Amino acid sequence: MSGTRTAGPAEQAAALAAYARLQRNAAEWAAYLDELRLTEKSCRDGLENAFTEYPEYQKAGRRTSSNGPAPHS
Repeated sequence: MSGTRTAGPAEQAAALAAYARLQRNAAEWAAYLDELRLTEKSCRDGLENAFTEYPEYQKAGRRTSSNGPAPHS
């Protein structure tokens, strides 16, 4: 893919060090995890309905890994 690159070893080490610093502060780490959960939940908002909205992608009426995401729990 043009224009993309993988972080080098120094960048990876810096990112891991930043996470380690964040984890040492229990309140900040808890806030980060709460925000991460909220973001993860909102990223899938509405996708659980795609299976029923697009029956042409269903295989024998069953959800498979190739025809849509599992419902969000």
